[in-house]
Amino acid sequence: MKNSLKILAFSDVHGRMDAIEKLVKDVKRRKLKFNIIVIAGDIGNPQKPKVFMEILKMISTLEKPIYFVKGNWDVNIAWEYFESAYDLDKIGPVNLGDYVIIGHGRNARPYDVAPGKKIILVTHYPPYGILDKGRKLEAPQNTLHSGLIEVNYLVDFYKPILHIFGHSHSFGGIEFFFNGTMYVNVARLDRITKSGSHIGNYCVIDIEGGKVHVNWFYLNGIWKNCGSCRRKVHLPANWRICRRCSRRRELKIEKIPDFHRLMRVKIQKISLEGKVEDLASFKVEIPVQTIKDSEILHDFVDMVLAKELRKILRKYHCIVMKIPK
Repeated sequence: MKNSLKILAFSDVHGRMDAIEKLVKDVKRRKLKFNIIVIAGDIGNPQKPKVFMEILKMISTLEKPIYFVKGNWDVNIAWEYFESAYDLDKIGPVNLGDYVIIGHGRNARPYDVAPGKKIILVTHYPPYGILDKGRKLEAPQNTLHSGLIEVNYLVDFYKPILHIFGHSHSFGGIEFFFNGTMYVNVARLDRITKSGSHIGNYCVIDIEGGKVHVNWFYLNGIWKNCGSCRRKVHLPANWRICRRCSRRRELKIEKIPDFHRLMRVKIQKISLEGKVEDLASFKVEIPVQTIKDSEILHDFVDMVLAKELRKILRKYHCIVMKIPK
């Protein structure tokens, strides 16, 4: 494992034991080789407290160490100690030869890591603006993006060679290489057709000498040539093109100049009479290495400023309301 590492990765099970049973059977049938298992959150179901542990026990039949972070569905858990499953949020960084795997679920404070190690980052939420776009304004920040800016800062801090996450179902099953990091959205294992057929995705990530390659698989999938890029890919039987091709317009990259990294901000209060009062002056660092285009940059800056402004206004007012765009 010193220079190479194989990871079985998936997320967003949402308590579906039937999806896990099919995954275990599929992995065994294909005789897939891997060293560890990574689950990027939304393992259980808050309405079924015991199912979280039942899923981990089922996965343990693959006889490999399980590393996981919790997602927004992983509340109200009937937790039991389980020897081969590790909550990365609780145990901190794990050394795996040349690599260190680090997970952040509810804890967004970065860890100190020994220099020279290649880092694998695991979160449930995506970074803001990377493989995170949805169809509805359902994200906390009232945009189409479900990623969190806190995750962008974690990526900027660690500079991982690999970032595994889930949550954003619309971009699940896609990998995206950007500024030295391979981003892999492994959502969602519990994808089911209207007819009841399981077509959830998972992957085996192969890391060799610091280079990352992602192999995608679908429950009940078949090998076929993508109707767009013509690559041989594993897809559900009735899908014509691969996930990357279906989202290629959103995967375009625009170079963001590095001078955007540091912003100097001054906030002033102007009375109706025109009197100006300085409320605050501060610097804001923007993780530009995680920002893929100018539209994302503008949204990101808006959210950072709104967050800082809210802190300041709470010193002067009992109630602070943010009105969505």
